[in-house]
Formats: sequence, C-alpha cells, structure tokens
Amino acid sequence: MNQRSLERLKGVKQILIDILIEASKNSPYNFEIPAFGGLRTAEDQNELFKKGVSKCDGFKNKSEHQKGTAFDIFLLIGGQAS
Repeated sequence: MNQRSLERLKGVKQILIDILIEASKNSPYNFEIPAFGGLRTAEDQNELFKKGVSKCDGFKNKSEHQKGTAFDIFLLIGGQAS
C-alpha cells in the first residue's frame, strides 16, 4: 500500500489501519484506498449520495466512514484497479 493510500486513511480507527497494513504485507496483491475512501465529512458523504454511489446522505443517515469505522479499498491486479 502506498503513502497516498495511507494518507487517505487519516481519521480512520487505528486498529482498522493496522489490520489493513498487516493484511497487505501477506497479500500477493497491491491494495489502494480511493479518494474519499477513508474518513468523510458530512458534505463529502452527501456528494457521494447525490452521485448515487452511497445510500447514506451524510446528515440524516450517517455513514460509518463519518465515524472512522469504515474505509473503501480496491485491489490492483497487473497495475489495474479491480
């Protein structure tokens, strides 16, 4: 996992970050965190809701991302997102 992905995890619970780092050490794949894949503000969450990529609007219905208890992840296989 690269430095950019680690920076995108700022605000996520440390135990989750530790688990992810440990899992990535033993994986044959490279993991990355997308933009807005870690801690989100209500406004960021609402933008994702408006785009139809989240069921949580960030205000009435909060995402686990807003609490720092979730993150999004994708695999790079052969240099491509999967």
